[in-house]
Amino acid sequence: MGESLHKSYYTITVKLQAEDDKHMLIHGYTGAIDIVDSNIVNAMNAENISSVLSEDEISLLSQRGYLTNKTVEEEQSYVAHFADVLHRMNSKLYKNFGFVITYDCNFRCPYCFENIISKHGTAWSKRTMTKEMVDKAYDAMLKIEPHRELHSNNIILYGGEPLLRENREIVEYIIKKGHNLGYKFKAITNGYDLNYYSDLISPKFFKSFQISIDGFREKHNSRKFHFKEGDSFDKVISNISLAIEQGINTSVRINFDRTNIGDREILIKYFEKIGFTKNPNFTYHAAKVDDFEHSTIKQNSKLFTSLDAINNIILGDNCFANTEVILTYFKHTKYNKEC
Repeated sequence: MGESLHKSYYTITVKLQAEDDKHMLIHGYTGAIDIVDSNIVNAMNAENISSVLSEDEISLLSQRGYLTNKTVEEEQSYVAHFADVLHRMNSKLYKNFGFVITYDCNFRCPYCFENIISKHGTAWSKRTMTKEMVDKAYDAMLKIEPHRELHSNNIILYGGEPLLRENREIVEYIIKKGHNLGYKFKAITNGYDLNYYSDLISPKFFKSFQISIDGFREKHNSRKFHFKEGDSFDKVISNISLAIEQGINTSVRINFDRTNIGDREILIKYFEKIGFTKNPNFTYHAAKVDDFEHSTIKQNSKLFTSLDAINNIILGDNCFANTEVILTYFKHTKYNKEC
């Protein structure tokens, strides 16, 4: 406890118009609601509360949360922790579902862990969900959790690349059937073929997109290239613009390792220049990636570690030189856009 007894930061007092000398006390995190006399309200604001209130009054007001020894910072920390616990409990209560539409992909990213199982898109992973499989998947969701109200209303579309242009028909089937059942969708996509779904890119169907970028134009194109059409940066940027202008929350995941971390500042300035950062539907975050295909025990000394990333951030860019923003690299939360 950092301070002497005082009124809680989360205590709200409301003067009752219908009753003279009466106030309503409301506490923000205990949920307590009480009617008290004005002398109680005045005493709670006194410099030495114990000198104007009885022990019983202090005990009751403290139990209800109106009086506390906690500092403002301690109370805020407690509320944040309490909210986090409630959020985790709520997340466990509801069932989340996702469809892996295909393991096939139109990119050949060097760090992708799926390259091994797909043999770079030549193996069984080119198979795609059928309408029969989709119907069975929706049926299975109700068998897993018969109470529809305990389903998350957002279904994740994943892959491979879930929004390949050649899979337009089955994706539309999934989305429209899901919409009729009361679901919306989130997609983790490379964004390259998003324009082929322009009529479906609507808040009516989609909650959000996550789209990955691997640095500015040249670096991105050298790593995230279409296996037939080549460079992808400008097309992905165009499709991000399409999504945010249609009102879809779109988060760009900036993938970085030792070879492209220097592009981050250039890329963020580019987002500012083209107006993305002014759009409320646009956010960005960063994630360190490893080369799953070539990372072996013998090569560990060459890998770009989390410590390397932190050191680079602290030494190379004052904008990122604070704990909260550093953690965004590894928690995948938003950057501090005001730095």
